[in-house]
Amino acid sequence: MGDDIDVNPFFAALKTTFIQVYNDAADNQRTICVPHARSFDSSSLDKWFIESHILTSSPYFAGQYLTPNGKCCEMEDGESNLVAGEGFGDVGRSCRILTENVFYNREYKAYRVLILDSALEGPQRRVKLSEENDMAAAIVPPAERSFQRLLQFLVSFPGIESALQRIDVSVRNFNRTYEIVEGWENDVGRHCGEMCSRSKDLVFHVSSVNHYASSCRAHVELIEEAVESYVMGGVHDKIFQEILQAYGGEDARLARVLKVSDLQPQDIGVREDLCCLDLAPAVKAISALVKAGVITPREKLGAIQETTTTLTRMAEALLARQGKTSSEHALTTDDLLPLLCMTLVKAAPPNLVTHSIYLSNFSSSSTSTTELGFHLANFQAAVQFLRETPLVQKHPESQLDPPRGAGLGLTDPDPSDDPDLFRSSWNFDEIQNQHAPPEMEPFPMTAQAENSPITPPSRQNRRGSKPQPRSGWRSPQDKKDSGLGDFLDALIDEGSHSISSRQFYSQHNHAPGPGESSLY
Repeated sequence: MGDDIDVNPFFAALKTTFIQVYNDAADNQRTICVPHARSFDSSSLDKWFIESHILTSSPYFAGQYLTPNGKCCEMEDGESNLVAGEGFGDVGRSCRILTENVFYNREYKAYRVLILDSALEGPQRRVKLSEENDMAAAIVPPAERSFQRLLQFLVSFPGIESALQRIDVSVRNFNRTYEIVEGWENDVGRHCGEMCSRSKDLVFHVSSVNHYASSCRAHVELIEEAVESYVMGGVHDKIFQEILQAYGGEDARLARVLKVSDLQPQDIGVREDLCCLDLAPAVKAISALVKAGVITPREKLGAIQETTTTLTRMAEALLARQGKTSSEHALTTDDLLPLLCMTLVKAAPPNLVTHSIYLSNFSSSSTSTTELGFHLANFQAAVQFLRETPLVQKHPESQLDPPRGAGLGLTDPDPSDDPDLFRSSWNFDEIQNQHAPPEMEPFPMTAQAENSPITPPSRQNRRGSKPQPRSGWRSPQDKKDSGLGDFLDALIDEGSHSISSRQFYSQHNHAPGPGESSLY
């Protein structure tokens, strides 16, 4: 792989400071040569330096190119190298072409952008191929895998444009024609999963992607995550807004109740030695769930994971200060769940119900067997508890429009909600306009409905004891003034396609026992 073109200082300066040069090159389908970011000094970025890397095919000699400032160069070795010619300061300098990218101008005409291992002008500092391969191996660290960063990574592969064009068409067809019916969210989620699978097949058929993926399993997983992010980012606004229309009323009602709630940690079973824990850092972490630009399920699950990690770190530090470092006082999952509930109460983030349904139905199917699936199950349990426990819902405000049905209830949308509040900051049309999409049929749709309630594990099962038979779901009236443990015991442990803490540990051949830390 070559340099990350979207953050390359040369390309960034060309598209901002020297926008007229860039527009002229794009409109006239010239070849833009971008030196690797580590091969030149950014202080040398003036118009003379920029124009020395804009090439127009010579009308007289095949393989020769002219620059706007009167220089010439030529391709050699099967278009794998550029050699500086007349007009350049170092005639005969050879620059290796690392990657080739195809962009489209405003009239959907293609022009090439080449990444070079060094600049054609100025001091030559060539980037070694082995160094470039090392950089590619860790090009997107897990902590930086946002939608925008994964998009930059994905479009940097040479020859990927055709595959992205076909994905774009399928995403547009979904956004224009697919209707999300209340109660059918799981069916739509399966369709999106199928679309992601087909998109991955298209991308892995690109030779540069296949070459990168062949080096190790981590590269395969990174590409799969990038493709899934591309697809789910494209359909986010359509999906999220329609779910918000269905559940916006309950979202608003829950947010109002949480803001006026006087719920105390001891009310829901927070350990006595953790009741004084400062939750401010965790409140800040969970706010990323509704941050503008955080749109894919993976990004939102990352915010939940960071919140749990923050709670764990702070709780363990507090116990250490109290001298409680033995296994008898170790932090368990059951200790963290009420802390997560209290964090949500204090943060009172908007659209909690919508987020729970969105993540339940549109997270990757592989999430269910990972740590992220474990965090999702805890988040679902916390939201469910806040929606239905009398400890929160006893406030008079909550008597307005009570939720319908068991599990994931519905209410009519609140007309005061702003439907554009959580639209993504990504303009999908801008990305689409980089490609010239061919016409194609959308991926086939599935037709079977499924509406399974979110059901977290029981408290007893979390401790690893034998599961007890359930007679059914108890209404909030039957659970009057009960704590979090009793609430979880009242839920049916069936139907959820998210992993529970018990499932997580059993699949990893380890079930936490009493006094043993069960978070990781």
